[in-house]
Amino acid sequence: MSARKFLWFGVLGLLGATSAGLIVKSSFLAQPACACANPGKGYVGAFARAQQAHFLEQDEFATAIRDLGLNIGDNAAESDKTTTTATHDIQIAVTETAAFTYVYSANPTNPESFVSGVFLVPDAAPGVFNTKAIVCEAPTAERLQAPIDAQTCAPGNTPVP
Repeated sequence: MSARKFLWFGVLGLLGATSAGLIVKSSFLAQPACACANPGKGYVGAFARAQQAHFLEQDEFATAIRDLGLNIGDNAAESDKTTTTATHDIQIAVTETAAFTYVYSANPTNPESFVSGVFLVPDAAPGVFNTKAIVCEAPTAERLQAPIDAQTCAPGNTPVP
């Protein structure tokens, strides 16, 4: 094979590989964060992960939605405790040892609501804590309650895998 043909096939191969990589990458990026039937499930999971990351970086839970940097909801950049999307109302509550996110459905045809609890759990090493999260679902917003601990949903609420 001549050097010219070798160079030509090399350039075509490189362009093909690059194009395939761009196609794979762009289709991967187009995937939603949660392929859930109910976007509330995606919201509550995002808030739980954001609280865990905030604790890891700041050694405390975020007490304001704006501090989580999620940009979910109409007023997320300015909000302390609440924000609203087209389908859900979102509220956070924080204690010294736990952070809760309540995601209330505003849709009467899909009334499921969700709550996450991110709890501080003692590590084997003295004075060291890890975070552990649980997500629970309630059939209606009125029945939504904070989880009891990192492994137990409140009565009438069910764990979300």
